[in-house]
Amino acid sequence: MTGLAAKLALAAAAAAGLYAPTIGVPTSLGSCLRTPGIASAAPSPTCASDLRDCLHAQVRTGLYGVRYVLPEDASRCVEAFNACRHGGTSGGGNPNPPPSTSASGSTGKGLPSHLGIKTSGNGDSRYDCRISGNSVSCTGTLLASFGSTDSSEEQFTGTLSGLTATGTFKGHQTGHAPADASCRYEQDLTGPATYVFNLDGTVLIRQGPAQIQGTYSCGGPTSYTGKAWESTGTWSAME
Repeated sequence: MTGLAAKLALAAAAAAGLYAPTIGVPTSLGSCLRTPGIASAAPSPTCASDLRDCLHAQVRTGLYGVRYVLPEDASRCVEAFNACRHGGTSGGGNPNPPPSTSASGSTGKGLPSHLGIKTSGNGDSRYDCRISGNSVSCTGTLLASFGSTDSSEEQFTGTLSGLTATGTFKGHQTGHAPADASCRYEQDLTGPATYVFNLDGTVLIRQGPAQIQGTYSCGGPTSYTGKAWESTGTWSAME
């Protein structure tokens, strides 16, 4: 990577709040762009946006949750940036960065095409999500019992607009009555859901109000509308 390209990569990575393994602390974008030799090569807004999106798509999570971009991935993103910049000030070069061989592919919105979510707001859950174009699908599982819920599995399908996926979820839960553990239940849930992703690696999941159809071992079938709820968590790229 050339000196200019390296500075641009570090500047974009720092602006994204990322670490590069070759440096100890992130440098602010402003200070990097004030470095001699950088100001004269100011990118077009389109090219700069492509560079940021490319770097975000290559984010990995290391020890203690530190998020970083591998040097070779940063190099590929900068190569695509240079091709875009030299293609004209309007971003008429090659706006699509070459795919990374060391991280999952990008959706073009700063999200990887395959990502995992960990939530802890309403029990510890894990989600496996796939993004193809504007379509999003996620499968979630409750890792351990939470309150009166012993197990929970759900599927989400939705449409991505920017960093927000809106759609519906279907879930199946088993558990027991809070006052009587011998009274078992099974219930199916359906309702609206929204996944709000942030490029800092956090996510907010809103679900419901849900239509719930259940069966209790000590009370027969039930049908009612539940309340809406939220869960917060973190997401990271998956291979």
